[in-house]
Amino acid sequence: MAQLKLRVRIVHLGQEINLTLASEAQGNQIIKALLNNPKLKLAKLDAEGTPVEYRLTSKKTGKIIDKKTLEESNIQEGDLLLVHQEIIAG
Repeated sequence: MAQLKLRVRIVHLGQEINLTLASEAQGNQIIKALLNNPKLKLAKLDAEGTPVEYRLTSKKTGKIIDKKTLEESNIQEGDLLLVHQEIIAG
């Protein structure tokens, strides 16, 4: 199992963090871990109580990484991943 040192930018907060992640980690697992990190203070619910959705994309390719692993998504050491908050109109 390879470990990748990556940068992750939380776009709507303007925060960027460095992480070391397993190449077998799936995008949805990474989002879940970020949501559970109290230092990041990512909202789980919006003002109306609706769950907030997030997506993880590769800055290099622009492709969404959700059920694919970092390896399957061709993520390389030093790449930048972007976390976008999904706005769902009600």
